[in-house]
Amino acid sequence: QTGYLRRNPGALVRNVRTPIASRITRYLTPGAIALALDTVTNRLADSPAAERRRERDRFLLIAFAHTGARLNEIVSANMGSIYTEGGGRWWIDVLGKGNKPRRLPVPDDMLAAFRRYREAYGLPPQTARVDRTPLVLSSRSREITRLSDEAASEALKGVFAEAASRAARDGDSDTAATLRHASAHWLRHSMLTNHANNGVQLKTLQDTAGHANIATTAAYLHKTDNERHDEIIASVTGN
Repeated sequence: QTGYLRRNPGALVRNVRTPIASRITRYLTPGAIALALDTVTNRLADSPAAERRRERDRFLLIAFAHTGARLNEIVSANMGSIYTEGGGRWWIDVLGKGNKPRRLPVPDDMLAAFRRYREAYGLPPQTARVDRTPLVLSSRSREITRLSDEAASEALKGVFAEAASRAARDGDSDTAATLRHASAHWLRHSMLTNHANNGVQLKTLQDTAGHANIATTAAYLHKTDNERHDEIIASVTGN
């Protein structure tokens, strides 16, 4: 049409459709995550095994919510993967897809949960980088045994189910319905979405998530949609 070509080869292509980018719907609000955290923190522990399970599940919830790591990245790590190089900055080393290593920031409450979790297993709160003890431990075995990916996933689903029941009792049916379907991967989506909405740079989120393509990370940006929604609703309600 512009005239650069004598003939248009695109005219021979019929029914061209542009693929629609998928929306990130597996999302937990900060309030839903806080409810799940409060639920597991106050879980009754009437035996050493129950206490170990509570502290491990609490650590898992905080770790996934803060790092946005994939399930296997946390489960396959070792205790020594959490470390500091000084300056008050703590990190966790994980191995992502394609065996690509990356390190993720560890905030203070995750570090506190990690130390509390270790103490529940009779381990000193501090560890060293040479520590090859599995990061995610079974609560049933008296020996040091790594928890499987499936078992770790089920542990978090159990936390979400408990929180869903609590939300239902409080009359919050929307949060209850969301939590009933939540999984560890929802925490990854939620962490990235929340940081994107708070203005964290897209490249920073891409490096943190370990996405090969920045377009994958861009799917977590909902701020424009949220603002559009709020403007329309405010116009309707006159607020």
